[in-house]
Amino acid sequence: YQRRVRETKHFEVVGMLRLLARNKKLLRRTNKIVPAPSVIAPITSRQTRTGTKPKRPTSPHLTIYRFPLPAITSITHRFTGVAMSGGFIALGAVSLFGGPTTAVPAMVAAIKSSSILLTLTKFFISSPMIYHWLTGVRHLYWDYTAKGLESLDAVDRSSYVIIGSTVVLSLIFTFFI
Repeated sequence: YQRRVRETKHFEVVGMLRLLARNKKLLRRTNKIVPAPSVIAPITSRQTRTGTKPKRPTSPHLTIYRFPLPAITSITHRFTGVAMSGGFIALGAVSLFGGPTTAVPAMVAAIKSSSILLTLTKFFISSPMIYHWLTGVRHLYWDYTAKGLESLDAVDRSSYVIIGSTVVLSLIFTFFI
């Protein structure tokens, strides 16, 4: 038993708290629409309906909040996924619509001509792929076994293992493959 209640500028629903009540008879009797007062001032984010400022503090800004390591690794996982998708789409668009058919091979040849540029390119391509793959495997492990989620320390340890493994594997891919 659900109803949608819409508020407009000129009407106010009486008994909105009773919508949460379990007694359907009470709900049927109190669900009436009555005209609202003629002058309604908009409520700002720092005011209550009485017009006074609340005495509670505002929420802290993101610059003073320290994210836990699992949150940082989760955000980075999402960022690497979006960045890799965007990169692959851009590379495909250059290949498909970018003009001459030699655009991508010419770019690859230009990267291979400089050893510094080749090393940096290999590192910046392999790092997000490895990181995203490792965190994806970790999440699949968590989803299927529910192990490693017992405490925040266990999740922190797995985050440190992911970061360390990403650095080591990225360096191996960059310099030895």
